[in-house]
Amino acid sequence: MPKLHARAGRRARIFEAVKQRCPGANGSQATSKRIFAQLQNMFKVIQGVEKQGRTNDALEKYKIVVADFLACTEEYQHRNVLQRLVHRRKMMNELERIQGLANVLFQMLSMEMAVEIEYVRQQWKAERSELNDQLDQLVEGSSVSLLELQTVRDAVLLLQNASGKVAAVQFEELEQLKKDSSTTIENSTSSSPENDY
Repeated sequence: MPKLHARAGRRARIFEAVKQRCPGANGSQATSKRIFAQLQNMFKVIQGVEKQGRTNDALEKYKIVVADFLACTEEYQHRNVLQRLVHRRKMMNELERIQGLANVLFQMLSMEMAVEIEYVRQQWKAERSELNDQLDQLVEGSSVSLLELQTVRDAVLLLQNASGKVAAVQFEELEQLKKDSSTTIENSTSSSPENDY
């Protein structure tokens, strides 16, 4: 029995020494739970994106990393203070590895987004260039049509002018013909035999 008490007393002293040297050890479990809850939310968001059919290779890899992070955090938070201290180096190495993977995947996602944005920009540029070409063709066609209309209008004006001149000449000729006819009739009348008597 004294040995059991001695062991319990020794373990209690170690536990107290650990708490004194690592004052945040007890709080680390609360932090671990908080991180675990955040990771669960992230995992649910990823699953929601997958259900919408908007997944890609980078997101799939990110999901695997988050699941790995969840398992690691869950294992860590279920350990007591002494167990967490014993496994601290292993867990820290694991978390650093996962953090490195997360950083790489984030860069991949950023690169994919940059490529997609560049593709959209190039597509918009091509569509804009095509639209400008269509507008240029439309303006050019309108200019040609306008020139044709102006040519037709000028021709109509020339025709009207020529017709007016011809009509004026014909009118003058008609007036002259009327005058000549009147003169001829008057001459005929004045020189008739009835006037001699």
